Amino acid sequence: MDQVEISTEALTEIVQHLPDGGRKRPGQLTMTRAIAEAIRDSEHLLVQAGTGVGKTLAYLLPAVISGKQTVVATFTKALQDQMVEKDLPFLSKHLRQTANKTFSFAEVKGWSNYLCLERLHQIRSAQSQGQLDGLAEQASANEIQQISEWASTTQTGDKADLDFAPQNASWRAVSVSSEECLRSDCPHVASCFPLQARQTAATADVIVANHALYAIDLQIGGALLGGHELVIFDEAHQIEDSFSEAFGFELTAARFRWLADLARPLLGPDTRVDRVAELGKQLSQNLRD
Repeated sequence: MDQVEISTEALTEIVQHLPDGGRKRPGQLTMTRAIAEAIRDSEHLLVQAGTGVGKTLAYLLPAVISGKQTVVATFTKALQDQMVEKDLPFLSKHLRQTANKTFSFAEVKGWSNYLCLERLHQIRSAQSQGQLDGLAEQASANEIQQISEWASTTQTGDKADLDFAPQNASWRAVSVSSEECLRSDCPHVASCFPLQARQTAATADVIVANHALYAIDLQIGGALLGGHELVIFDEAHQIEDSFSEAFGFELTAARFRWLADLARPLLGPDTRVDRVAELGKQLSQNLRD
């Protein structure tokens, strides 16, 4: 049997283990076959399917059967988490039983979705010396403390793994963008959470990302997601908005102050550093006005 027949037969077996007892979904079978054929023939495919078709299983199954390293880009990070926590474990368990097929998967998010250990160290150092941190001063002290305690136990550093939803200001204080990351110059590079996530994904059969991250990956020439062979966009009608948002950026007064605080130990007394801090104050004032 070729991969198309393997995919459709495996689908028939696997759906029997779903909570609805394997309710027949003709659209799901049609979609699975179409995707398997497109993968086999190296063709592009656009699928429109309504609610209840079972789209996720319909595209994951033929992708895994093909053996190609696949990136699945969802519209939201919540859908990413659902796929990694529910859909892929379900498929992995039953595909092993049905077709004797095993595969690995990993989730990758944008840099700022992960805790930055260097930022946390900077905040702790400032607090121990009775000083203010440019970003932490706008954050909830209680949330920063909770995040600090979580940092000693988390395996992923992923914000989604927190047992509470931090305010935006709190998470901005303990995270950085990929442009702000010190990379190899960071004293915490060996335990860097976003780097670890990318290293794990590099060898995974299925990499779960989101539209925004995929847009950034295209912008920088594939440095984030590597040389995958297949990409599937879930909720593809949202790509335009996702890509537009990904290519934008957020500029706040606190970022200017943080940059000045970061530069001052490196440059010492320097009018340029003072000027950056002053720009932050001016931006804050202009926004209020």
